Amino acid sequence: PRVNEMLKQALEYRLTILQAEAGYGKSTALAEFTGEHQPVIWYQANDEDNDPLVFLLQLSHALQYTFPQFVNLPTAYLETWDGTQGPLPWRGVLDGIINAITDASIPPTLLILDDAHLLTESGELPHILDRFIALAPVKFHILLAGRPTISLPGLTRWRAKGEALILDQSALTFTKNEI
Repeated sequence: PRVNEMLKQALEYRLTILQAEAGYGKSTALAEFTGEHQPVIWYQANDEDNDPLVFLLQLSHALQYTFPQFVNLPTAYLETWDGTQGPLPWRGVLDGIINAITDASIPPTLLILDDAHLLTESGELPHILDRFIALAPVKFHILLAGRPTISLPGLTRWRAKGEALILDQSALTFTKNEI
């Protein structure tokens, strides 16, 4: 219950980071929390998601599944992208996703990126996530869960502005009373 109460705070921040080593119960705590809050979009990251095309396509599908009323998601564009045109123009694609979220009337929504450390280590994904977090509507909250250390280019700025909540493994560790 104590951890669940801490996770409820995620809905007050643009970004929440839940970082702890394997075995501390991050995914279990998040699964319990999502039972009390809807809508939630759960994105289980893996190594293949470090490709901007894969990540943005999966994100578009997840949004469409959760919110069928969304129009103008760039899903068809991403599905037909073959790479012969050069690098994926991810900024424009991401802006299309953000515009679709902004144009729709949605309740406060939580996007959980589980195993986010796989996305934030290198490449373009840290910049994609950074832009997404910065430009997403106020009612769209992003929670990155993973192993230490999750870092993004704008993290220091969001922390300074009070827009980021960081929960580390001490938040997940049992207290004496819980034991």
